[in-house]
Amino acid sequence: MPEQEKLISAGCAIQNILIMASALGFGSGLSSGKALYNQKMKELFLLKVKEEPLCFITIGTISAHNPNKQRPDASSYSSIF
Repeated sequence: MPEQEKLISAGCAIQNILIMASALGFGSGLSSGKALYNQKMKELFLLKVKEEPLCFITIGTISAHNPNKQRPDASSYSSIF
């Protein structure tokens, strides 16, 4: 399977996990950063030489909801011509 297809499939799977967590009432998000690519982290997850991590998926209970953001009206940044 080409590498691009693997990445697309992984992205779809990650999105489905996030959607399912939300549907079950949990908060979720992705994180990455330098720690993800640290050699000790690769050893911890038993990654082989050619394997690379993509991200961490965090799922948990929401203790407080963020207030709803005021969304701009679509007509303020688009037009029909």
